[in-house]
Amino acid sequence: AIELHLDLHLNVRTLQRKLFNEGYGFRALLNQTREGIAQEYIRNPHLSITEIAYLLGFSDQVSFTRAFKRWTSTSPREFRKKMYSEHGAAVKTDKLLS
Repeated sequence: AIELHLDLHLNVRTLQRKLFNEGYGFRALLNQTREGIAQEYIRNPHLSITEIAYLLGFSDQVSFTRAFKRWTSTSPREFRKKMYSEHGAAVKTDKLLS
């Protein structure tokens, strides 16, 4: 939140008020953004689940997996396997299954 308000040249309270007035909360926007980016990253077979968790700002893979399950009702590993089986892209790497 601190970096975002600096980029927008707003103080934190003003940013929170503007988001609230538009029907958004910072946490909700953060989670929506993370979910979308997570799904994009999972499509990249060269990124491990641990790397994705780090890139999205999670403290560890377990926290990321828990959040991903909350968003999609499936684990990142299951999501990746299903995506590749549906698209016929049988990419076999250690990172794919991590």
